Parts: sequence; structure tokens; C-alpha cells
Amino acid sequence: MRSTTSLRRRTRFAAPVALSLAFATVLGAFSATSARAAEPTTTQVVVTSDLVVGTGTGQYVVVDVTLDDGSTVSDGGGAVSLTIGTTGSYRAFPGKEIAFPLDDFALGEGRYPVIVDYQPSSGSTFLPARAEATLVVRSSEVAGFRIAPVGAAPVAGVLTTLRAVPIDADGHTAFGTYRVTFSSTRAEDMIASTAEFDETGFYSELAGDAEVQASAIVGGARVVSTAIITVAPADLTGISLVRVPTEVQAGQSLTISAVGEDYYGNEITTLPKPLVVTVPDLDPADYSVAGDTVTFFRAGRVEVVGDVDGYSDWGFLDVVAGAPVTIEPRPASLGTPRVGEPTEYVLAVRDAFGNEVAAYRPADQPFVLTSDGADDVVNGAVVTFGSEGGRVVTATWGTRTGSLAVDVQPAIETGLRVTASSESVAQGGTLRFTVTTVDARGVALRDVTDEAVLSSDTPSDVVDGNTVRFPSASEHVITARLGVLTGETRVTVVPTAAAAPAAGLAATGATLASAWVAAALLALGVLAWGAPRLRRAAGRARSR
Repeated sequence: MRSTTSLRRRTRFAAPVALSLAFATVLGAFSATSARAAEPTTTQVVVTSDLVVGTGTGQYVVVDVTLDDGSTVSDGGGAVSLTIGTTGSYRAFPGKEIAFPLDDFALGEGRYPVIVDYQPSSGSTFLPARAEATLVVRSSEVAGFRIAPVGAAPVAGVLTTLRAVPIDADGHTAFGTYRVTFSSTRAEDMIASTAEFDETGFYSELAGDAEVQASAIVGGARVVSTAIITVAPADLTGISLVRVPTEVQAGQSLTISAVGEDYYGNEITTLPKPLVVTVPDLDPADYSVAGDTVTFFRAGRVEVVGDVDGYSDWGFLDVVAGAPVTIEPRPASLGTPRVGEPTEYVLAVRDAFGNEVAAYRPADQPFVLTSDGADDVVNGAVVTFGSEGGRVVTATWGTRTGSLAVDVQPAIETGLRVTASSESVAQGGTLRFTVTTVDARGVALRDVTDEAVLSSDTPSDVVDGNTVRFPSASEHVITARLGVLTGETRVTVVPTAAAAPAAGLAATGATLASAWVAAALLALGVLAWGAPRLRRAAGRARSR
């Protein structure tokens, strides 16, 4: 029984490169034991000539080790190794196919000795076998160039070396060095010549994709290739917050994002560290932060600060109240509720976090107002409190109700009211006065007669506590003072001679009128008595 061990090729990416293997002499033989034959069997290792493989990436040499009946050497175990030149030996365990990638051998153009060895496993009845040949590698036809950076990828502001590697029509590496000319479609990119024919210096401060072109004369014709070279941004030097939307309802979560920027103004979308968000002007109870997500509870304009690796940016957001949840009556204006003073109320509507949604007046949104004060007067949205002390004012708006506790304070004393026991008095008479405090509306509040100090604008009047005696007849002004409060009243003092017959008319001014009539009658009497005497005296004077 005879079997053949052969070396053949597999071209994963076809390439026009010729591989010639000289015939290899059989150097070994092995015997096999199987169910069909118990005695050892000799065999030859035959290497087929004129194999074709590519010289670029993705090329393989495939070794099959089979018996005549189609069974594989793996039935008996062992290993196959392939050695090309001095690049080292590569081992593989046999199966139906054993593939050796030529990329691992880094072959260039030239001739290489090839050795294929089979080593059976321990205890196997198969014998070792070897085949030798010569591999001739010839260059493919150059169809273009593979343009790529040498070393690290290009970064904005950093000088990078680009290299143009010749390739065949299938993209496999070809051989040869050519004087290559480089260019870029972006005006911001700078191309510099180097000492190497196939390399260039590339510098750009603009991140993004640059279309780079490499061209050279190959075989008398110009070959041109283009490639996209991606320039990465430089290191982070700043960030900018991105807020969508700029307005958010209380209780709604908002994701804050940021984009970075390098020294040259290039945008950095992938930040080196996570964004840290803070809200410095709010109490911690008014918001919550989970990574880059913020939830606000307090309505108003807030400042948001974002930080990435020590670089920060800030902006303002408007947090608005959420949906109406509760209502409460609220005074329409600032001030302390006081007895007797009308207080107008509006309807304060709030969301679940206590933020005011709106403040409605009855004309805008009708509501019903009540007070638990028995002597309070409610007129629409106006409450006039009848007495001081605690109150509960309740508003009803549809199915919602809300109450407000009110502490009604006494009315403010703004002045004094002075009242005389009579509006007029006879000359030399005395009147008694009472004094009470009043509020801004003139409502009497309390009696302060014993506390107030009286005075008169007439020096001759005699003030004694809350009584005043009037020695002279005229109109007098009596003033009462209590701290900063003042009040006054006017009193008419009638002369004594006319006081008796006209006592009953003091209040109407008849006493004063009668006095004037009496004076006029007296004057007429004097004239009637003196006129004849004056005429007689004048006649005697003429007779002289």
C-alpha cells in the first residue's frame, strides 16, 4: 500500500506571483498499521512544482498528509512543520488541511529553501517523512499605493510620518521603492518632503478626515492612489455644556452633556473622564444628581456647572412649576391682617413640590372663599375681620380645597378723637373732654381720656386733667396728645352778658347774633339822644 504526502497551495486572495518548487527527492518513509494491513508500509513525500501563491497579506501554504485510501495522518497523530529560509519553523497538528500563513514569514522578493516535515506521534507505527524544495518569489505588478501613518495615528498639532506602500491589483503588498509625491485636499494640512522616497511629513491642526493623495511613476506610467487619514483632536483644554432643552419642569430629569475642545479649537466628542454636574446655588434638598442627570424640585432660574478633569463650563436653566396639585388662599398684597381692614385674597395654585403654578384672582379663575370667624365679613375674595385672633380662611376651587391660618392683629391707632361735653360754653364756664384712639378709617378703638394730655391755644384757659375752664369769650382749639398721636376739637365761648337770654341757642349761633342786635340798638339810642343837643350847640355858635 502506498500513500503520498504532498505540499500544495491555497490562495485566499489571488495574486499574480509565481512560486516554483523544484522537485524534491523522497528522504524518508514510514510504515502504517491499520485494520486493513498489519505490516509497515513505505511511502514517498512528493512536492508538486509550479505552485502559485500571493506575496502579500492573506496568503497561505496548505499541507495535506493523506493515505492512499483517503484516511488522514491525524488518524495516527503527529505534527507537520514548515520551514522557509531562516525565518523559523512553524508547527501544526495534522488534519484534513494544515494552513501556514506566509505573512508570518515576512517574505520579500527572492528564492527561499522550503522544508516540510512530518513527525508521527509517540507510539505510532507511521515513520517520519520530509520534503525539500526551493521557493522563488517574484514581484507583482504595482497597481497603486497603500497610504498609512508610520507608528501612532495622526494627532492635531503633532508631526506625523506617512508612508506609501506599493500594492498589486488585489491589495497585496508589492515590492519596490518609488519616488512618491504626496498632497492633501485640505488647505489646513501641511505636507513636507523627507529623505525617503516613499514617506512624507504630515502636520495639521485641524482634526477630522483628510484626503491624502500619493502618486508616482511606475513602469513609465503615473499611478495615483488616495486614502482618508483621520486626524484625532489634541488633548482636552476646555469643555462646553450642551443642555436640551433649556427649560425643564420641576420633577423632570434632565441629562446634561458636554463636548470638549482642544488647544486648536477642535471638538472632542469622547471625553477623557465622565462629566460631573453640580448646582452650586441650590440647597441639596432642591435637586438631585445621578451622574450627568439632574432632577430639579425648586422652580426658578438656576446655574448648572459641569466639570471634566478640571475643565468646567456653566450655564443657566429655567425650572418651571409642574402640573397643579394643591391650592391655598393667599393675601393679594403684603401686610398684616388687622381688625376692620379689608384683606383681599388670591388663589395660589402649587405643584407637587410646592412651586406656585399661578395666582388667580376671582375674575381670572372663580373660587369660593370662607372664614371661620363668626364676626368676619366675606365679600367675594375680600375678608374684613371683625376681631383679633386666629382664623382659618378656606378657598374652594372645583374639587380642590385649601386653607390658610391667619393671625388677625388689632387695628393700628393712627390718631385721637377729642369730644367736648358741649359745643359751646358761656364765658367763664367749664367743659369736660373725652379722648379715644382711632384707626386710619376713623373707627374708634379705645378710650384714653385718662392717658391723654390736653392743651388750649388760648393762654388764659385753665386745663385741669380732662376739664377746661374758659375765662375769655372767643373760639378756642383744644388739643389732646398721647405719645405721637394727636387730635383736636373747637369750642365756642360766649360772652357772659349775652349768655343768659340766649342760653338755649348756643348751639345754633343765636346767642352771638342777639348780642350784635343789642349793640346796634344801643348805638341808635345814643344817636337819638345826642342829635338835638348837637344842633342847639351849632346854632349858638352861629349867633356869636
